[in-house]
Amino acid sequence: MSLKNEMHTISFIGNTAGKGEIPPSILESNMKEIGTYLVIAGIGIFVLVSIGKIISFIFENPLSGFALIAVISGVVLMLLGIAKEKKESKKDEPFRGIKQ
Repeated sequence: MSLKNEMHTISFIGNTAGKGEIPPSILESNMKEIGTYLVIAGIGIFVLVSIGKIISFIFENPLSGFALIAVISGVVLMLLGIAKEKKESKKDEPFRGIKQ
């Protein structure tokens, strides 16, 4: 925190009728923002740890790695087939009775 920010904070706290309290409206908005950042950071850390555990499991068990590669490849091929089929069937189907 820079000296300018510290002076602003000190003068702000000094202006609250000598109680040294931050007004509730500012405190609530800062708490919501900090809470949001903490939730996002927690989810990010959880995702990173989960990915690390999955990768370490795959490296410890090479057969599981091959199985995962096969499953991912199968899903990709299925999605490509569905997309191709949808594109081809779109040419033959009328839209509300109007040929496209």
